[in-house]
Amino acid sequence: MRRAETWLAVALTAAVVAPVWLVEHPPLQDYPYHLARAHVLAHHGDPERGYEETFAVSWYPAPYVLADWLTAGLGRLAGIELAGRLVLSLYLALFPWSLLYLARGVGEERGALGFLGFLLVFNWHFHMGFVSYALSLPVALFALGWWWRRRRELAGTGHWGAVGGLALLALATYLLHLYAFGVLGFVLVVLALVEGRRDGAAGRLLARTLAALVPALALLAGAALRVLSGSGGGAGDSQGPLLLLYGGLKRKLLLALGCLPSFSLAWEMALFALGVGVALTVAVAAWREGRRPERSLLAAAAALAVLYLVLPDHLGRVFFVANRVPLFLLLIAVAALPAPASPALRRAAVLAFAALALAHAGVLAHRYLEIDRRLAEYHEALAVLPPDARVAFLADREAMAHGRIAPAALFGGYHYLRAPGSRIPDLEHFVGTLRVIDYRDRAGRSLSTATVGSRRELAELLGRPWLVGPGGLVVRVGEDPEARVDRAARRYGFERLVDLGRVRVYRKTRPVFFEEPEEPFYATGYPLEEAEYAVVYGDPALGRPTVGSGWEPVSSTGWATVFRRSASP
Repeated sequence: MRRAETWLAVALTAAVVAPVWLVEHPPLQDYPYHLARAHVLAHHGDPERGYEETFAVSWYPAPYVLADWLTAGLGRLAGIELAGRLVLSLYLALFPWSLLYLARGVGEERGALGFLGFLLVFNWHFHMGFVSYALSLPVALFALGWWWRRRRELAGTGHWGAVGGLALLALATYLLHLYAFGVLGFVLVVLALVEGRRDGAAGRLLARTLAALVPALALLAGAALRVLSGSGGGAGDSQGPLLLLYGGLKRKLLLALGCLPSFSLAWEMALFALGVGVALTVAVAAWREGRRPERSLLAAAAALAVLYLVLPDHLGRVFFVANRVPLFLLLIAVAALPAPASPALRRAAVLAFAALALAHAGVLAHRYLEIDRRLAEYHEALAVLPPDARVAFLADREAMAHGRIAPAALFGGYHYLRAPGSRIPDLEHFVGTLRVIDYRDRAGRSLSTATVGSRRELAELLGRPWLVGPGGLVVRVGEDPEARVDRAARRYGFERLVDLGRVRVYRKTRPVFFEEPEEPFYATGYPLEEAEYAVVYGDPALGRPTVGSGWEPVSSTGWATVFRRSASP
């Protein structure tokens, strides 16, 4: 990369990192729970907190633990909230450089296309606050770039250094996120087969690629055994059969498109479309010069498209399974595109990507500041709560949504890390299977999120149109002795397609949906009937919210109102 492009990349890195430092509360949906979990980890063993009486810490190197340990380690030095910003900044800085690394590894001139990463860095996964998954993306891209640059070494002699470097990057990906590690392994196998066949060394290349994955696979096998035995937050009280949900081809397309936009579908999709359009225009110009896409990477992208269609959209109440794939697919496809020989065309593409990235970062910074003013009022409300109170956090579903992101949904997590002595309730998003911490008195219960038992849960999963519409499929795996899934399937317009005993496949043929409206409040923390205080996040323009009988308002700070239980309802 030329010096001018290097300095431009450095400046763009500063620009995309800046928004998370302009606000007190980065508006990422699940982020407060990541901070709270790292806070418990950092203060585990502190007698003033007493967390060791409630939580068990797992030292096993399982998926998802690396981001927590990194945040907790930095938090012991600089405080958890500053540590969280540093971890977010690490992702924002590494993501575009990892795409540059991969693209330049395929061909030096392709580095121009790698600048698209500065636009794609602010994607839906990041704004949902999926910190572990976000960090796994650049690490996986560095692993792919490392493999590509050293594929000849892997297929020849003197390969152990290449295998060792790939093994470390694959292990880091595994420790960050299981899905990302699975996608990385899938792509590496496809590339090894295609490249090895081209060079006549498919066996050696595949064997040494798989050898690099062995350490992570061995740890994954151990983690699976721990889960199944119940020692790692296992499946001891599985509530029912496992359900795999396929929403249909239309929903697959919408999920794929939805991997990028966050706060505003219209303007963000316009920016992303312009960025992809610039990349395709450059590729067409290169094609006219006789340059061709990299076939192996195109084969990997095509294989990912097939994988995306095969994977379920949701796994029981564990949402967002297949939608981890499209962003990987897009990034690999970008690296595969040809770049023109003309320096002027490549320079124009770089400047276009830079302009789009700066526009995106600028608009997002403005949006962050707008949302932060509301979250600051929410924080002011949380500050009046007694630290050891049992609190129910209620957020108005319409008021908390900013496009496709709800920054206030889990904002109560800040209460746990800011209030010494706060009692953290049993939150499924907070701890669980393969997490670094779990509750001492509930090991073996966490996998119930992937299985389905109650009538209400079945109605929600089979009857909500945004999960499975006409033409969609549901696969039931496991015994269903009371035929609850069968009855719910018939009720909501499904017909049985395949019956293999423990495995049944249903297809939705009639538009019958669960019509009961969702609760007006999104609730986290303690259940309202067990809580001493309730904090309601809502639009002050709609008037003061109400919780119900037996509650009296204590304070109001605009977007948040605090209630205290006054008597039994």
